[in-house]
Amino acid sequence: MNRSDFLKEMKNSFGETLKGIFSPFLEEKVEQVDDASSILSGEKWSELPPIDTTIEWGVRDFYLADESFNLIIQGENIQAFKKQCPTCKSLIMITAFDKKAKCFICDQSLSLVNFEGDLEVTRTEIKKRNEKWYIRRK
Repeated sequence: MNRSDFLKEMKNSFGETLKGIFSPFLEEKVEQVDDASSILSGEKWSELPPIDTTIEWGVRDFYLADESFNLIIQGENIQAFKKQCPTCKSLIMITAFDKKAKCFICDQSLSLVNFEGDLEVTRTEIKKRNEKWYIRRK
């Protein structure tokens, strides 16, 4: 190995070492900035109860303050939406046998496998941090 190859390898190795040392600190600072921006914008993140992500497909209902939500769990892919129909404000029902969300007042439905259909739902953002799941509330 000649001198220029050695110096190039030293430069790359030093950069990788620094990245390995500082990346956990930078990730923590980015999360803190994200939390601060959420607080300033009025968003609230609430912790969800433990979620089993090993199941192939499942539905879970939960309530936070005065809102009720449905969680659609497809492994690590988790979708959340409010259980209230945005059109008529009635309760959206889940039929697990055909994997659909239905509003019986508006006669609209939504497939919970591919999220296609005429029922519009109010989706809510979900994130995972430190092995815990959080949902965004406004």
